[in-house]
Amino acid sequence: MKRFTFAVLVVALIAGSAPRRAQAAAPTPETADVSFCKEVLILHHSHVDIGYAHPQSMYWELQKDYLNAPLDMLDRTANWPDDLSRPRWTAEATAPVMRWLETATPADVTRLKKHLASGHLGISGFEYNTTPLSSAESLARQLYPVRKLREELGADIRTVNQHDVTGIPWSAVDLLLDSKIELLTMAINLHLSGTPMPRPAVYRWKGPSGRELLVMNGEHYSMFDQWCNRNSRNLDTIQTGLYRYLRHVKGLKYPYDFVYLTAIHAPLMYDNSPPATTTVAAAVNPPFLAAQIRSLARASAATGPSVLSAFAAASFPDHASFPFAAT
Repeated sequence: MKRFTFAVLVVALIAGSAPRRAQAAAPTPETADVSFCKEVLILHHSHVDIGYAHPQSMYWELQKDYLNAPLDMLDRTANWPDDLSRPRWTAEATAPVMRWLETATPADVTRLKKHLASGHLGISGFEYNTTPLSSAESLARQLYPVRKLREELGADIRTVNQHDVTGIPWSAVDLLLDSKIELLTMAINLHLSGTPMPRPAVYRWKGPSGRELLVMNGEHYSMFDQWCNRNSRNLDTIQTGLYRYLRHVKGLKYPYDFVYLTAIHAPLMYDNSPPATTTVAAAVNPPFLAAQIRSLARASAATGPSVLSAFAAASFPDHASFPFAAT
């Protein structure tokens, strides 16, 4: 019988410890129903929600630490031999990065450039998480920092993530395409609004010009933590939670061979949470399927092939439009 391995992300008990691999076991009948999944894509970030959990003055100072901490983590793990196991981090919006640059030392800016270039740190393209009430001008202004970050830091910004929002205007499609954004990932707040169905799903959203933007209609942010209880630091618990999620999406007739989730620092905090700076390690967790988890960075790129390619290669319905905007 063919043997299967599964790389699962866990929080290592000792920061900076190198990942250890275990011997994989053969698949069992209990796991056959989740064998459709060949890859689990995880975006590690801090959710930006200004004014919600802290006074703004405190929030901006915290966000500086929230960028310093991932830089330290990436420094500690830079020499890990297995690149798949090395943690990655994505800044959910450009505003905290721009504030960080105002007081960062030249040495820290150099570190930031290094990890951006390596693909282990990424920046999402919008300045903030936005609203479907935004005008075209306000959306365009949200993209202003992208040029500076590309030119001064060499940041490869090709994706916009929008988390905990109620939608985004139709005009965003052309604005994002004109700004060389290739992928939009949405995590709509279902407590306050609806979402296009099915979810999760991948679509091409046709804008006013007729051009199309690749879109991931994703789960709410933090769902890797919530389904898998990553904070338990227990591989069996994480694996059981991931089984449940894969069976959930299979029940929705999910047509793809990958899933995409995001991770923050739940349940410690959900909004404006600090990064989980204990090292995120990869371990083989038998028995499972022929799948691997990839920690994403650069918002649109990860180890090896771009996550854009993972989305684009999926066989998804050809939807003419993707109505994120509130109606």
